[in-house]
Amino acid sequence: MPVLTGPGVLAGPGPLHAVPSPAARHRRGPADRGPDTTAARAEALARSGHGGAALDLLDEVSADPSATDATARDARALRTLVRGEHPGERGAPRAPAPGDWGRALTEGPVRAAADAWAGVLAGLPAYEIAPRAMHALAALSPPSQPSLPSPQPPPSFRDPGGPGSASVAAAAIRALLHTDRLAAAAGWSGRLAAHAEEDGASERQAEFLTLLAVAEYRQGELSAARGHLATALGLVPGGDAQPWRLTALLTRGRVLALTGRAPAPGHTAAPAPAPAPVPVHTALPRHADAVPRAPSPNSLQWVDHLYFRGETRLARGRPAEALMDFVRCGRALRDWGADRPTVTPWRSGAARAHLALGNRGPALALALAEVRLARECAAPRTLGISLREAAVAADPLFRMDLLQESARTHETAGARLELARTLALIGRERHRTGDRKAARAVLSTACEAAHACGAVALEKRVRQELAAAGGRVCGKAVRDSRTLTARQQRVAELAVQGYGNREIAARLSLTESTVEQHMTQIYRKLDIGKRSEIKISGETLG
Repeated sequence: MPVLTGPGVLAGPGPLHAVPSPAARHRRGPADRGPDTTAARAEALARSGHGGAALDLLDEVSADPSATDATARDARALRTLVRGEHPGERGAPRAPAPGDWGRALTEGPVRAAADAWAGVLAGLPAYEIAPRAMHALAALSPPSQPSLPSPQPPPSFRDPGGPGSASVAAAAIRALLHTDRLAAAAGWSGRLAAHAEEDGASERQAEFLTLLAVAEYRQGELSAARGHLATALGLVPGGDAQPWRLTALLTRGRVLALTGRAPAPGHTAAPAPAPAPVPVHTALPRHADAVPRAPSPNSLQWVDHLYFRGETRLARGRPAEALMDFVRCGRALRDWGADRPTVTPWRSGAARAHLALGNRGPALALALAEVRLARECAAPRTLGISLREAAVAADPLFRMDLLQESARTHETAGARLELARTLALIGRERHRTGDRKAARAVLSTACEAAHACGAVALEKRVRQELAAAGGRVCGKAVRDSRTLTARQQRVAELAVQGYGNREIAARLSLTESTVEQHMTQIYRKLDIGKRSEIKISGETLG
């Protein structure tokens, strides 16, 4: 969260060990009672999980007659951000009316980010939320930059206000993630992580690397996500109270399960398609829900933790317990006024649990309700997942139409991992209906897509499906430049031109460790062992 130090200027909090307890926050000396200092303490309290205490302090700042208009205005915007992250305290904040851009354009980056986050919780369409988030990020960049930038942020972006303005940027990036603007979220996160590394701000760097890893996981760049999560968690050992750390731990659990770096308990693939297909989900590792410190039950982090525990229980063959977790997620979000699939897709989880229990009717009802809500939010990855879950629960007559729409939506979103999962189900459904030739073609594509993502466990399951359909099990996926992501292609281009890792990092505003991870992926995908062997077609370079 940002800290207010003057009209539109943000700065970071002091060391966490200096954060006052909620009970002691009013027992300060006169020098510590100014509106700016009070806002600083509110920011620190919010970051350590005390949302209610932070909101009380921000109420004081807003009502303080000695506060400037700009300080009071930014305190109100910051209060919106804190309420959005801790909606159990006072409910979700009020979102701006659709098409109302006045506050976001005139009141500065804190208000723009706050409006974007409130819009996520209210279920505004993604095309209403993402521009506000991008405007907040651009407003923190040098004045020479345009107010509404392209999805790739300017390389010269700096963090003029310190850790506080970085917190505003983090909130804006989270809004981009929740609206499935994954490329934009990854671009901003990578550059801000690089700048934080240059500034020696380890915790800030870890937070932005975590956001980058979330974007990469959702795009299907699992190896890069795993590397960035390891770096983030290693930068700031401990610190379990920090929200970014819990996000990193939950994302790491999902990535490890997919990449085969942790055991996937109790799951074996059937040798042939089941009469009623089930989603191609990979079981989560046994340690996945062992989070060191549970978050505040009034925060969105608590819902994230609860949803992840439901996923884990479902993967372990405990659907009744999983269903209870998913339903608790939904109940909390409804009570808070934040029941949107872009926040937490609890209906999809509950639908899978109902199917595992043999309750197809309730599963279909939940899945279709989530499709309707996801369409309203206009977030393509979320919509594609809900369409896939509805297809699994639907009558076979309608299943293929839903799956094909899901695949198109995931392709549009750039969600390669979800696309691979959906293609696997399309192949299975083709096999079930007796079209073995079409099944083999789709399953081969799904196999290559899973391989390109590094989703080892998913690839193994698709191989078994392909063998059951009478197809030749795919060997190595195609190893040419077409399997590289856009960012990897750019790194490869510069490497071919003779630039070293440090020079590439400087030119692309990335950390050197990020470039090293990209080079590792390039070697793997092109099946080479050294830089001089990189060969990229002219078509790709064009």
